[in-house]
Amino acid sequence: MTASLRGFDPRVGGGYRTILTHDDTSHGAGKTAPDREEIEVRFVELIAEERVTDRVTFLSNDPAFAGEMLHISSFPPGIGRHQGSDDGAECAARH
Repeated sequence: MTASLRGFDPRVGGGYRTILTHDDTSHGAGKTAPDREEIEVRFVELIAEERVTDRVTFLSNDPAFAGEMLHISSFPPGIGRHQGSDDGAECAARH
């Protein structure tokens, strides 16, 4: 599988598109086309070092796969402030 990111615009109202291309389709078809899956993401809220809220739209002609999801990623205090640390980090995501 190959992934590509298109049109990244890191601001509220901006977003990006992710395209996943399957090299081997023998295990099933993609959800957007036989060999790929595409999602569009729009940033709803960006709070530095605290939270990212976005709307993810799954692109498909099949209603079982198409649709939108609200996704919220929250970061505990200190994430992003200790560059170079290998202590690990945890974040919580809801969708």
